[in-house]
Amino acid sequence: MVEISVVVPIYNGIQYLEKLVSCLKETTIKKIEFLLIDDFSTDGSYEFLERKIQNDTRFKLICRDKKSGNAVSAIKYILPYCKGKYFFYLSQDDFFDKDLLTKLYIKIKETNADAVIPNMIWFKEGENNNMILPPNNNYECFLNGSEAFKLSLDWKVHGFSLRKIELLREVGFDDSYFIGDEITTRIFYFKSKKIVFCDTNFYYRIDNINALTKKLRPNVTDFIKGDLILLNFIKNNYYQDTLFFENYDKFLKKTYNFLKNLNKENVIFNRSEKEDFLYRLNILENMIFDLYIKNERRGTFSWIKIKFYISKLKNINSSI
Repeated sequence: MVEISVVVPIYNGIQYLEKLVSCLKETTIKKIEFLLIDDFSTDGSYEFLERKIQNDTRFKLICRDKKSGNAVSAIKYILPYCKGKYFFYLSQDDFFDKDLLTKLYIKIKETNADAVIPNMIWFKEGENNNMILPPNNNYECFLNGSEAFKLSLDWKVHGFSLRKIELLREVGFDDSYFIGDEITTRIFYFKSKKIVFCDTNFYYRIDNINALTKKLRPNVTDFIKGDLILLNFIKNNYYQDTLFFENYDKFLKKTYNFLKNLNKENVIFNRSEKEDFLYRLNILENMIFDLYIKNERRGTFSWIKIKFYISKLKNINSSI
């Protein structure tokens, strides 16, 4: 019987796959499956994995019938087919200690928690790397859902955890924007009753210049869309709490700076991308304006500046 399902979306990551497969094969827990979902790689990633995992029944290599373009879609697709009671996700360039999954599994069984969270190391080759540790470095502490959710807003509690798959299926994944997994993780924490921590290391790579989140594409607006969805979730659940207003003000400032920087870079997309970008900008503008109006025009000056930079981006991308 499978206890843990490990999911890894794959796309043109061949330079990292040797380390990935080695990391997965060395894990010490037995009742496990590794689900690798390839999104029509063009660099030989699929063929490389076919060779590396043959004769290892723990691995399943899947190629979907059409290209999805983001990792969240791959996770959403595979979730109904996961056989494990617990779920773990990583990117193709991440890795972890060989006993990480064993330690997380033991801890989640002992505590009956909804999720158990390891240390997370922001990994950059050849550098001293920062870590995210439990609150007050206390591995015996546990958090309720609201506490974990609040700490996850600025990732003091990060998103790479071993989770109960039953609750995860209840929460689901929104793949309509490419950072949907970040919002899903926070909502999962909110709906959890108990979150615990474990002293073992997960390495989150930040030096991959080809990562999807580092490429400038029309869906760059998804960063702001994700913040808006999260802000509306906070509003619906914490409106009488200062948490909403604190994050509303942070959102306006962050959005203004984000759009200002896009304008500084003079972002102009090619002909085929312009229509998509302008469509996304219009949706974003309406979402921001709707939130602004509903909050009695709080942050008027910031809204005016945001409106100005959205208009500039529209103008420079409107000419054919």
